[in-house]
Amino acid sequence: MRCVAHDNRRPCDREPVMADPVPLCAVHSLQIALAVVPGVLRDQMASEAQPVEMDHLLQGGHDPVVYFITHGDRVKIGFTSNLKKRINGLTLRPDSVLLVLTGGPDLERALHARFAADRFDDTEWFQLSPQIKRYIEDRNRQTHRQGERAAPEERRRVVVHKEPTESEQLALLGDLVEILGDSPRMRTQEALQRLAERAPDTYRSWTFQDLTRVLRAAGAPPYPYQGRVSVARHRVLEALSTHRSK
Repeated sequence: MRCVAHDNRRPCDREPVMADPVPLCAVHSLQIALAVVPGVLRDQMASEAQPVEMDHLLQGGHDPVVYFITHGDRVKIGFTSNLKKRINGLTLRPDSVLLVLTGGPDLERALHARFAADRFDDTEWFQLSPQIKRYIEDRNRQTHRQGERAAPEERRRVVVHKEPTESEQLALLGDLVEILGDSPRMRTQEALQRLAERAPDTYRSWTFQDLTRVLRAAGAPPYPYQGRVSVARHRVLEALSTHRSK
């Protein structure tokens, strides 16, 4: 028995890996898996997304969340690290938010793919279809169930961040200068690891979002370099010089 797939319109002459349910060779089996698995993973991510309470998200910056904001018969599905600013930018009210989930761009893409049939062109706006309504209701019911099981202080919330102080910004910039040495840049993942080794009591619990938040406030935000988010030595030095000259 041969593989039932075709290569350039010709029958594949490779031996099949399995004859049940469809006899395909290893190459074509892998191609199908690569095509199918991302969709399955995206759907699983959307199905397992964790809802969060919104009461503390309107005070400023916070960890990334994916939101469902309605306007008429449409709903916007996007992600943000400042829900209050996003709501104001859309000139909508907080009660327009139908659902908030823990997650960032990966979850946003998964949801966009899941509800692609309801999407308006290549935008973040979707028809508020029965399918999307059911999803919102299901996720919100989960929030209610979590609330019944947990004490108020234990309920899932996104961490709200206060604006970094001047001393916190200076401390981070100084520590980064030390760990960077003569290197022109360093991946944020490595920077976090070295910061934790240098001052574990301060940086051991830091996340990428924490590092980004303080660096942005200090004037030296991370930037993409060859596909990796990195910290630039010249940006850190410039920011440090600016702060010391104040």
